[in-house]
Amino acid sequence: MKDYLRQLLAGQRINLDEGQIDLLEKHYQLVLKWNSATSLTTITSPKDAALLHYFESIFASTFVFSAATSLVDIGSGAGFPGVPMAIALPKIQVTVVDSDRKKVEFLKECRRRLGLKNLHVVRSRFQDLEQSYEVYTCRAIEKFRQRVEQILELASQAEQVMLFLSTDAAKSISSERLAKRIQAVPYCRNRAILLLEKHQDVPRGTEGVAQECST
Repeated sequence: MKDYLRQLLAGQRINLDEGQIDLLEKHYQLVLKWNSATSLTTITSPKDAALLHYFESIFASTFVFSAATSLVDIGSGAGFPGVPMAIALPKIQVTVVDSDRKKVEFLKECRRRLGLKNLHVVRSRFQDLEQSYEVYTCRAIEKFRQRVEQILELASQAEQVMLFLSTDAAKSISSERLAKRIQAVPYCRNRAILLLEKHQDVPRGTEGVAQECST
C-alpha cells in the first residue's frame, strides 16, 4: 500500500516523511486485521485503499487552514480521514467520533498502537457533541445528505467544514455563513472535497488537477 501511496503523493508534491508513511501503513494493517469482525470498510486492496482512503485523506489535510489547532472527524468509522490527518498534522488535536462501540474500540487501538498523542477518541452521536472545534470533517455517515444540515448547525462556530462527497452532491450544498469552495480529488472522477470556510486560506500543500481513477 505505502509504495503506491508514495507515488500518489509525489504526483501532487505532497511531502510526508518516512515515519508518517510507516504509520499510515500500520493503520492499514490494523484495518485489515479488524475488518472481518468489525466491518470497517469494503475497500481493502492495497491500491484502492492507498487512493480512496489514504491519499484522499492526506490530500484533504493540505486544505486545513494554517492556524487550526483542533479538528473533529464525525462518523470516523475506520478512521478516515481523522487518523491520516492526525498523522499528517501532528500539531493539531484531532478528535475522531463514532457511535458504534466496536469501531470506537478499533480507533482506541489505533491511538495506542500508533502512539498518536494528538488523536482523541469519543463514542457519541455527533448530534450530542458539546465541545466545539475549529474544523469539522465528515466523510461517511448514514443518510449523509439528510445529516448535512445538522452538521452545519453543530459547526455553527467553526472556522471550516470539510465534507467528502461526489462532485454533483458538493454543488448542491451551501451555507449562509461560510464561503463555499469545491476541490476535486486528483486521480478520481466525481470525487470532491467541499470546503465551507470563514476565510479562505493558503493551502498547506499543492492543489492538483483532477484525473480519472486508475485503479
